[in-house]
Amino acid sequence: MRWQGKTALEHCFDLFCTHKYNREELYQKVWDSPVQIVAKDFGMSDVGLAKICRKLFVPLTGRGYRAKNAVGKKVATNPALPTVERQ
Repeated sequence: MRWQGKTALEHCFDLFCTHKYNREELYQKVWDSPVQIVAKDFGMSDVGLAKICRKLFVPLTGRGYRAKNAVGKKVATNPALPTVERQ
């Protein structure tokens, strides 16, 4: 899909790199707080934010991550933020 001659990835980079948060800060926010809360801060739905995270290659927590962590179960550690080269 294209937006004004841009690919979806370029559109998402423009949207978030010119917005008040960059990709690294978005990664930190979605690993520190639930996506629903972070999405509310951006004024969008959690599904919309998750789609943007996928397009920007920002890994999200798995289902039940916070619940498992709260009761002391072993959970996956934060994966490294993959580097993405803009073309």
